[in-house]
Amino acid sequence: MNALRKIVKPVDKKPIINLPDGFAHVNQFEVIILPADEKTGK
Repeated sequence: MNALRKIVKPVDKKPIINLPDGFAHVNQFEVIILPADEKTGK
């Protein structure tokens, strides 16, 4: 199983995620959205 963790800023309330090469063959994803800590960015 591959996993990707990344902090993204939404554009017009839409998160834009560029997938790395290891995800090119995947047809669907599970997405979990959590608010980031504003002080640390995590």
